[in-house]
Order: sequence, then structure tokens, then C-alpha cells
Amino acid sequence: MKYEVIAFWSEKGKDGMVCVKKNGVIIDSEISPNRMTENQFLSWRKAKSLAFIHKYDIDIKEVDLALVK
Repeated sequence: MKYEVIAFWSEKGKDGMVCVKKNGVIIDSEISPNRMTENQFLSWRKAKSLAFIHKYDIDIKEVDLALVK
């Protein structure tokens, strides 16, 4: 199984989301809770990514992390 944790950041909207893909299919996602700076989003992204990794019991060595702007 191939997992990806992808974060999308909108500079214009000052918001973003994190999603988890398993074998190319999105299985879970969450939109950032409110407008924030990019640095705040990066901290939130790290916490949310780790929460998804824990929730789906994913071996962190098997995860590709990506940030799309």
C-alpha cells in the first residue's frame, strides 16, 4: 500500500487542507480551521499529518509528504 499525505495551501485565501491518499485514492481530509499565516499553516499541517498517520496506523517510512501551493 502506498500512502501520501498532501497539504494544499492558498496564499490568496490564507487557508488550506491536508488529505491522505491510499493507493492514489483520497481516503480522508480536513480543511484548516480558519485563516492563518503560512507559518501557522505549516505547524497545523505537521500536527494534522501526524494525526492521520496515527489514525490509519501508517508506517511513517512509507509516507510521502507533499505541499502544494
